[in-house]
Amino acid sequence: PYTTLFRSVLTAVTSATFAVHDTTLLLAVKTCFYIYLVSKSGVIQTTANATLTQMLSVVFQRLEVGTPASSMPVVQRDAFLVFRSLCKLSMKPLPDPFPAEDSIELRSKLLSLQLLFSIIQTSGPNFRSGEKFIWAIRQYLCLSLLKNGVSPIASVLQLSLDIFIALLVFFKDHLKSEIGVFFSNILLRILESENTPHEHKVLVLESHIKPGGSAHTFSRMHNGGKYSFEVGDRKSV
Repeated sequence: PYTTLFRSVLTAVTSATFAVHDTTLLLAVKTCFYIYLVSKSGVIQTTANATLTQMLSVVFQRLEVGTPASSMPVVQRDAFLVFRSLCKLSMKPLPDPFPAEDSIELRSKLLSLQLLFSIIQTSGPNFRSGEKFIWAIRQYLCLSLLKNGVSPIASVLQLSLDIFIALLVFFKDHLKSEIGVFFSNILLRILESENTPHEHKVLVLESHIKPGGSAHTFSRMHNGGKYSFEVGDRKSV
């Protein structure tokens, strides 16, 4: 029955004929998200994840390709609502003591971060330059990174670093102050603290070198406590 549900939801959301928007769209996303969390079947989890990824891909592709100007406000609202919802899910605090790897709470946080990373990594120019989305990144995603960037759970830190590097590559010109805050409050503290696990320091260092030889270099400056960062051959302060 879940397979039929996934197929029906995916068809409704991705179809150009059906009008699945606003709260109905959010309900479709949250339904697949919930099934992923509660199912004990690896096949169901994989299918739910794939369905979510395809749905979100279509929602955000509509920002970029062939959408009539009259429909763009609706398309933008859909993308904004989904993005904000995932950011809020990623910020939900984990129980204390920290849950097991297969707990619903941790898997929810990891899935929301994975989907956010996919959105940022595959985003197009309309998303990257849209004031509504830049505001949402500042207001919600950057706050999520500040919370999750100090997580003692390596998988949460890894995804936070992946998202941070993607923001550095695609949104650097819009997020200079936010990048500086994350760098000084998260990255430097991880690297300089004697209490930081060695694994976490390695993750931070490895995140600066991405596949294909693209280097992201950070350095402390001594004049006024400023910081500089480089992406490839470009440098910003």
